[in-house]
Amino acid sequence: MDDLFTPQQTKEIQGAFSSKAIRESGSLRFAKLWLTNGESILYFHAGDFIDEESVAHAVQKHLLPSDCRITTSELQGVIEAKNVLIIVDAFDEANAGNRTLDRLIEGDILRHKTLLITSRPNFLQNKLSLFDSKFKVEGYDKEEQLKHVERYAAHQNIASAPFESMLEEESIIDLCSNPLNLTLLCLLREEEEDTQLRNTRTALYTSIHRIIKEKAAKRLNLAPEKVEESLLRPLYRFAFEAHQKNETVVRENDFKKVKNFQQVCEVGYLTRELSMSRLQPENIEKQPADMVPPILRSKVEKATIQMKNGKSPGEDQVVIEMVKAGGDIIQEKLREIFNKVIEEEKILRFYQLEMADSVVPSVCEMIESLKELREFTSDLQRDKSLTEEGFKQLKPIVKRNGLNTFVRSALFY
Repeated sequence: MDDLFTPQQTKEIQGAFSSKAIRESGSLRFAKLWLTNGESILYFHAGDFIDEESVAHAVQKHLLPSDCRITTSELQGVIEAKNVLIIVDAFDEANAGNRTLDRLIEGDILRHKTLLITSRPNFLQNKLSLFDSKFKVEGYDKEEQLKHVERYAAHQNIASAPFESMLEEESIIDLCSNPLNLTLLCLLREEEEDTQLRNTRTALYTSIHRIIKEKAAKRLNLAPEKVEESLLRPLYRFAFEAHQKNETVVRENDFKKVKNFQQVCEVGYLTRELSMSRLQPENIEKQPADMVPPILRSKVEKATIQMKNGKSPGEDQVVIEMVKAGGDIIQEKLREIFNKVIEEEKILRFYQLEMADSVVPSVCEMIESLKELREFTSDLQRDKSLTEEGFKQLKPIVKRNGLNTFVRSALFY
């Protein structure tokens, strides 16, 4: 028990990507390592803490069955007694008015527990002083952008010259550093669109949305205006309502009032999944989340589920059948491209590792987790992105303080 009460150490990771696949992969790798040591893990979305008095209340409401009879006082005792890893995902999506989470980050409550937080950049600037070490995830450099478009061209079996020249267009330079945005730009260039006019994410996603609508109209034999009015508007409403509830799915029950439910599912923004429970199965339609390209949201989540299960992201049986049927479905084309990005591209570059020399607790769990992260990135990048210099900084701290303490850490993507 003495090992539980050690001074606070925090770790921070920022990143340029909006894809939850990256955030979840990093935190799940850390969690996997933690579990191999026989520890306990609590996994939250940041929104789970809103209007909750404590972590125990959040556990009771969001992580336990509604008929569970354990009290919050009993839960609090368990959390305090155990060596618990608390993972909080998507701070950027639910940081306003989240007092309990703020107290957790500030160390006002459960100070001696390990805390892992993921977030997009800039949302924790006023709390950076609370963190002693930082990781930052960056986008493509020029060489990586070139390799990406070359692989895209090879995959599509077309010349790469149009895509290479696209990289020199000043109006879209900022977009090209993001693998997902760059893939969409390649798609637009392949469709003979003027990429120079897509100099913001909004313009880029609007163009992709228009293409999806046109493809859906052709596939369903409907006018684009009809697709917008009868198919997309119900989806917009469900997406907004789900966003208000911090959800990323649209359930089958949500569509009871929609007569053309099946056609809404076929527009191109949803991927169907069957959620099995002990009582009855339920169809869940995955839907886009805020700040994530809608056309890629369902593909990202599908790839993430595959990666959670230790598998390479790949086509499911439904997709295979659709391809065999000869369906011209643009979102499946993007899914295939995105899978290639996940499997082959340098989507992560851990370029900064800082560790305050005054930090007292630093342990083999931290070292092993960093090695795990480096193995993960190396698989994707085929290089040593997590620098050897970073490990040199850690080694003397571990040697000086021993290997029998535990780490409180927070990660920001």
